[in-house]
Amino acid sequence: MRALAASECSASLTSLQVPATHIGDAGVAAMAAACPGLRQLDLSSVRGLGDEGLAALAAAECVPRLSLLGLGGMGAGVTAGGLASVVSRAIGLRTLKLPSNRFCVTDDVIRAAASSCTGLASLNLRGCGSVSDAGLLALATARHATLTSLELEFCIGISDAGVEALAEHCMALEAVSLRALVLAPISLAPVRALVERNTRLRSLIIGQAGDMATLQAFAASLVAARPGLAVGW
Repeated sequence: MRALAASECSASLTSLQVPATHIGDAGVAAMAAACPGLRQLDLSSVRGLGDEGLAALAAAECVPRLSLLGLGGMGAGVTAGGLASVVSRAIGLRTLKLPSNRFCVTDDVIRAAASSCTGLASLNLRGCGSVSDAGLLALATARHATLTSLELEFCIGISDAGVEALAEHCMALEAVSLRALVLAPISLAPVRALVERNTRLRSLIIGQAGDMATLQAFAASLVAARPGLAVGW
């Protein structure tokens, strides 16, 4: 990150994806200061990043203009408050990726995204086990007109009420993943309601939980009712 900060081309850089490596708070701070032109930034799975680094990122010139931000797989040094501070300033986001954050992505982070990221279209919450129905309801009511893709795989804090909120509010959804949730803890009725009410839905992932025969029969009934729908596992 320090090498990038020293590079003459860093000021003109518009897209940056950092592989799984140790960069630390100082590295993120240097990057944030040196790359004001960034429009896409993916720091998923970087190591050594804590709230101090996120605070530096939140204050960076580029953050309000980002269209894509990835902060997946953050370590133990990152808190919900640290993530929310960045998300709250990333007002131009279209895509937000927060996968594999079991503890630090909470309902407060989802509320921050829902209220600040007014054009949010795609949200990846895979493995965010601390997100509950309350966070999903806040997202569904605030971003119902823009949200087209939502990944909720292994979000074990979500129940029928969360999916019912999506079915009631999110008519723009085109792709939803509920892998490892359907039948346990989510029942079939709200999933069917989501499909029946949302005519734009084209992709639904429901597998890897509960009885497979039941899921297969359920999937077949959904496709029969909506021939253009792809149901995957």
